[in-house]
Amino acid sequence: MPAAPDSPVPLPRRIPDYAALVRSFTHLPFTTQRSVNIGDAIQSVAARRLWGVEATVERNAPRTWTDEMHVPLFGWYGGFLAPSPARVTLIGLHLSSFARQAIRDRPLLRDWLRDVQRTQGFPALCRDTGTRDFLRERQIEAEFAGCVSQTLPRATGPRSGVLNFDSAYDPAGGAPLHQNWACKFDPTVAWLTAEAERRLALIAAAAHVHTSRLHVYLPCCALGTPVTLHKPQKTWEPIRFQGLAIDVEDPAYTLARSDSFCRPGQPPAATAATAAI
Repeated sequence: MPAAPDSPVPLPRRIPDYAALVRSFTHLPFTTQRSVNIGDAIQSVAARRLWGVEATVERNAPRTWTDEMHVPLFGWYGGFLAPSPARVTLIGLHLSSFARQAIRDRPLLRDWLRDVQRTQGFPALCRDTGTRDFLRERQIEAEFAGCVSQTLPRATGPRSGVLNFDSAYDPAGGAPLHQNWACKFDPTVAWLTAEAERRLALIAAAAHVHTSRLHVYLPCCALGTPVTLHKPQKTWEPIRFQGLAIDVEDPAYTLARSDSFCRPGQPPAATAATAAI
């Protein structure tokens, strides 16, 4: 039975159709700005584990990439998205509201994305259904693929304790762990990698996690850690959650029933469709 339209397709790992592509990436995008978002680094670490690529480029400066590079475009892209001299592949991509407005305002950017998709020889694989639909409306072939962080392997070690990442839930009377902050130094790729790896190790060993952060929630699902997704307290973009969680349009929601829509080790929103295949 075919998968439902919104069921994520796997990101390439050892799929024969993508074998040559997986071997050909030369650089992975990292974000090294002082406004640190460890969620970005977690996605880059997941991509490194998936594709085994060590060299990096600055994600926010695609114009500086060179024509000798082959870079996968995954994760969040904003208004800085621009045609790049590098060979790029659209795989796990999220277009924020800023990127979408830039594409509306700049037909050349839309045409570049269309050319990139046609050159890569398969649909643009999108992190969320909103990005997929936005690209399709511009005659760019696209499918919903989910996030690269969903490819993290399931953790098998012992678990204990409850963690809180940026949610109102307070499991132990302590301050929550934060995913982004203003850094007082220029973070390096090595530092960002170490911090992302440290947080993934915490998540993998937790008995339960409460979070409002998409890139804590999705790694939890991949690693098999029970997780409750809470609505963020501050301004947020519901489009980031499209296809990856449920009821995101409900202004009062707290996704407290994670087991009802996400079995450990499976991408969210794929459970029902996967069970039917």
